[in-house]
Amino acid sequence: NNLNKNSDNAIWLYHTLIVIVLYNIRLEESITFQSINKALDLSNLCKKIDLLIYNNSKISTDSIDNIKSTTNLNIYYLHNPLNPGVSKAYNEGAELAKFLDKKFLFILDQDTILPINFPSSYQSSVTLFPNYPLYAPQVYSGNLLFSPGRYIFRKGSNFSSINPGKHKLLYKNVLNSGLLVDLDAF
Repeated sequence: NNLNKNSDNAIWLYHTLIVIVLYNIRLEESITFQSINKALDLSNLCKKIDLLIYNNSKISTDSIDNIKSTTNLNIYYLHNPLNPGVSKAYNEGAELAKFLDKKFLFILDQDTILPINFPSSYQSSVTLFPNYPLYAPQVYSGNLLFSPGRYIFRKGSNFSSINPGKHKLLYKNVLNSGLLVDLDAF
């Protein structure tokens, strides 16, 4: 499987459609978009990465053509002023990813700060644990581990810590933002 054997430190990105869902914010102002660009600028990626912007705002104020020319991203843009929610955006992303012959869907909210090493970090996970349906990051709010969390009897609580690696989702929950989902499992 060349997905795991390529020398690029983020080959998974070439097989991935990144989806950012916006609401009442311009793309350039999105912390998520800014952190992706910063990380990609420091990566040694040799071709453009595919990104779907799904804008749920009533009015679209983004000038995507200007943004396309200044980034290392192939940007696809969908505006839906009806604001049908994130699940509609993810489903539209999955359809586009299938059309583009992608393996993964990387779903993000507009306000997720990705670490500068996110490309190599996800690559490590994909390499260490190939063919898994879902890769979920540890998400913190300050020093509090927010996701993954416990979910038992319809009640959620936080773990004090969780070891990286394979976990069953039984009695656990994860936030959507930051999930890398195998498209076949989606």
